[in-house]
Amino acid sequence: MIDTSLNHHTAVALATYFPSRRSVRLFIEMLNYLEEHFADCDLFVGVNPSEYAPIGIDLLKKSKLKFRCLEVNTELDTRSDASAFQAALLLMKQSNTNYDVVYFMHLKGASLLTEYTATNPSGNKVEFNVLRAALEVFKNRSYIEGVFESDTRVGTFSHLLGKSRLQVPDVTSDLMEFRYPPFYTYLHFYTFYDVRGSAVSNILSSAKPIFWSSNLAKISDIYFFERDFTQMVWRQGLLPKCNVFTKLNDGMDVNEQIFQEDSFDYLKVN
Repeated sequence: MIDTSLNHHTAVALATYFPSRRSVRLFIEMLNYLEEHFADCDLFVGVNPSEYAPIGIDLLKKSKLKFRCLEVNTELDTRSDASAFQAALLLMKQSNTNYDVVYFMHLKGASLLTEYTATNPSGNKVEFNVLRAALEVFKNRSYIEGVFESDTRVGTFSHLLGKSRLQVPDVTSDLMEFRYPPFYTYLHFYTFYDVRGSAVSNILSSAKPIFWSSNLAKISDIYFFERDFTQMVWRQGLLPKCNVFTKLNDGMDVNEQIFQEDSFDYLKVN
């Protein structure tokens, strides 16, 4: 574990995976972004095992950021953001610090497995654009953090929020005790979102040992933090909030009225 001094009120949980030189180049862009817009925050970085991980860690050491960094145990490695976020949250738990807001970001390394080639000269532009669009939204921190201050019901915030047609099995009931059922089928696409700090603290202190000791992809799948972790937040009696309702993958059409009706039904006392 790499540790630098931490003493802030806002944190960033950053999941990284370096399977290619492309991912390293993108990480340089990410570090520049964090230094410009999040230098005042505590940074917790989970690093999945990979060929270029030592280069990524070295770049992190040379940055101006205050951070703690932990490499993922190979038995927990999901080759996705799931295990890296798990490691980042373990570091946050060990820091024993309460935050107002926690930003969740990741490098989308699982989408950057291949290098640029003659037949693929631009790589996966979609993934780069998704990451950059999400980070552009996060620049407006005063607005985002004001969302949590102005409405105590808000547990998570992201640019995009969708409603799936599918109901996946509930895995969160085995990880922690909750008052509310899952708020299916809402999810924050792409796993770039912000979480109320008190809700994160509740998870860090109350999650069962299995949450920390298990390969999350085997409990659920590689989309654990896109879908299941947010349920662990909402099941505390909180709600998501977004800039835009969207229809992606198997998504259903949803608007503010539908969301408010679903929210009213969800928050009824059981």
